[in-house]
Amino acid sequence: MPTNFECESCHLSFTIGWYHYHDFSNGYAAKTRLVCKLCGTMHAIEHAITLGACDDVESSLVAFDLPEEQQPDRLLAQPGPLFVDIAERERAAGVANLIDQLIAVVPKLHDWIKCNTSGYIRPLRTARPIPTVGGSTGAFALEDYPCYNCGETASLVSEWPDSQKCPRCGGSIISKGSWQT
Repeated sequence: MPTNFECESCHLSFTIGWYHYHDFSNGYAAKTRLVCKLCGTMHAIEHAITLGACDDVESSLVAFDLPEEQQPDRLLAQPGPLFVDIAERERAAGVANLIDQLIAVVPKLHDWIKCNTSGYIRPLRTARPIPTVGGSTGAFALEDYPCYNCGETASLVSEWPDSQKCPRCGGSIISKGSWQT
C-alpha cells in the first residue's frame, strides 16, 4: 500500500509503496515506488508480468491482452524532487469536491523516465535485501543503481522512518496518508 510523505517545511513530496494495475496490456502488472534518501527524487520499479508458471501461456496472453514478448522489470524515475503546490492546496481546500481536495495533497507527477540499468533488473531480484534509511530491509537489490537525479548509489529506499529528516531542508517528513488500488 503506497504512502504519501511530505516535508512540513519545504513541502518536498514523495510516495513509497507497492500497488497493482488494472490494465496489463503494456506487459506490466504493478509498481513499487521508492525514493532517494539523499535528494528526495521518486523512483519506481515497474514489475513485469511473468507467465512462466502458467499452464497455458498463449491463452493467458489473450485473456489479459498481454504483449507476446514478455518485458523485464524496469527502473523508472521522476526528473527530480517534487514539491506540493501550496496555492493549489489552499484553493482545493475551499472546494466541496473531495476528489479535488485529495488530488491537491500530492504534486502532479511528470512522465516517468526509464533509467539506464545496463540490462534487466529481474536477474538482480534476489533474497539479498535493499538497505533502507532505518536499517530494515526490503525485497530488491538496488544498491548498485544510482539515483537518476543526484547520481549517488545505495540511496534508493522503500521505507521512510519517522525520525528521518528531509534531505532537502532538514525539516520533518510526515505521512499524509496511504491509498490502495
